[in-house]
Amino acid sequence: MKSMKKSKSDKDITITAIRDVEQRVLNYMLLSASNFNEIATQLEKNYFLFTIHRRIFKQLVNHIDYFLKDNDFSIDSINIKVSEFAFPVRFFERIREDATKEILSQKASTDIKNDLEIIQTLYAERTKSLSKENNIVTVIAEDKNSYAKSYFMNDIVIEIETRGIMHLPQGLFYYFKDVLDYLSEKDLESEDIEVTMSTDADTDEIESIHIRKNLSDLSWVKNLCSWADKYGLDEEKFPRTRQELEDLEELMLNYGGIEELPKEIHKLQSLKVLYLCNNNIKTLPDELFRMQTLTDFCVHSNQLTVISEKIGNLSNLMQLSISNNNISVLPQSIVNLKKLKSFDMENTLITKIPDQFIKNTRLFQLCINDELLPDIVKYVQYLGADTINLTASHLDKSLEIIQSLNLKFDDTAWIDDEAITDKGCILFKKDRIASVVKIANKLMEEKQEAE
Repeated sequence: MKSMKKSKSDKDITITAIRDVEQRVLNYMLLSASNFNEIATQLEKNYFLFTIHRRIFKQLVNHIDYFLKDNDFSIDSINIKVSEFAFPVRFFERIREDATKEILSQKASTDIKNDLEIIQTLYAERTKSLSKENNIVTVIAEDKNSYAKSYFMNDIVIEIETRGIMHLPQGLFYYFKDVLDYLSEKDLESEDIEVTMSTDADTDEIESIHIRKNLSDLSWVKNLCSWADKYGLDEEKFPRTRQELEDLEELMLNYGGIEELPKEIHKLQSLKVLYLCNNNIKTLPDELFRMQTLTDFCVHSNQLTVISEKIGNLSNLMQLSISNNNISVLPQSIVNLKKLKSFDMENTLITKIPDQFIKNTRLFQLCINDELLPDIVKYVQYLGADTINLTASHLDKSLEIIQSLNLKFDDTAWIDDEAITDKGCILFKKDRIASVVKIANKLMEEKQEAE
């Protein structure tokens, strides 16, 4: 094989070279329809070593009809509009957009025959390795700029998951013995390399190796992990590596006996959903309100007495629950949450809602105490709700103030028995099923009229 560096194991291969070959082939596909068809018929996704390359190749091939409809296209093809497809999904669904664009902006192959030979030869070697029964060894390598998880079987890496693929971390190799050689040659302490290794209790064989280089200043990871350890959160609920923490989108920590949140929580830069219901949290750190990626935030049933005015910074919130807390004042900044669709604030001590709040949002669900109903009446026209539920309320549906709302009544229980208090709670909601049926009926009527 040409264009591959010699490694210490005297094999013509390096991980960086494989990355570059795979990216050259992907970009060669995008030069023309004929190129696209050539590669699509010779390769399959598993021919690629890097997971992200596999996923990009899969998505390209899934939409082969789009690429073969024209004889001339370029990198702009990745900016395909949803309207060009029969289904409403992103073209590179669930693949990091920035990574995809970075990969598909690299140089295309100028020797496609050789590059294909390299990919096919390495795939054949991995396939042969997989045919032999053996345990998989996981090697994680990370530094400040990137992260990679390699899966080895019979001394050969069979797959690599990465973040920051254009800057591969040290300690990443194609052969497992090269990993061991690397570690044996390094002065770990002087080079700021931390290594964690786990072995099988019965066979003493290596199961995993975690190599961290130049991460001593990333104290936030250690602090978050220490906090998770304190409350007995396993790795399935709360990951322990920087990469997994940075990629984390959902955190469900209900019924965990949690009393406080670490200020480093804002380092979870991808987090969209944060559920902390039924804990013992008394205060929320100001850093939490810097997490503008949050769309869903629930602190139902804690021991909060105050919600910071900084909550208005969470401009992308769509669902918010502060119910069952001893909060007495709703921050004025709540009016800034213009994307909010669902807001639960029942069973609190709040007696006043900012005048502009409901007027500035389009809530599909709102839960309040009985006593707040007069504040709602004057703004009910702005609510997206069309239904009211009084099953947890002390108010009677025959009351004039309720009849004046001109909403449908729903008698379905919506609150847990243990959450019912003497305050009484009202639920306003959008009957989505009825709305869909209404739209469908209207379309049917229009179709019939047209015929």
